[in-house]
Amino acid sequence: MATSDQRHVGQLATLMGLRQEPQELEQVVYGKFTALRVAFDTLYGPGQAFVLAGIEGPTARTARKLVRQVDLAVGRLGQPGLVLPPPIVVGVHLDAVAIEAHGSHSSGV
Repeated sequence: MATSDQRHVGQLATLMGLRQEPQELEQVVYGKFTALRVAFDTLYGPGQAFVLAGIEGPTARTARKLVRQVDLAVGRLGQPGLVLPPPIVVGVHLDAVAIEAHGSHSSGV
């Protein structure tokens, strides 16, 4: 893994409060971010991960691009006054405040 990618993975570790090897951490972040995307599309309909959280294209496989996707999504979900549409799955919702709070330790990458 390139030195710059290792640095970005380390920044993701700080962001997520994890202490793991860079490759392991990248897989953890990738898995959690993919799960978030699936949750948006499942709860709000196909393509809503992009519309609501700004997540476009496939989940990135490189640390640098993954950091950008995570930062963009957390930033959008943390906007004051964000109102999510009614979910297509009755009785289930995403807590955007909790998602933003979990990622609020962003290193500004």
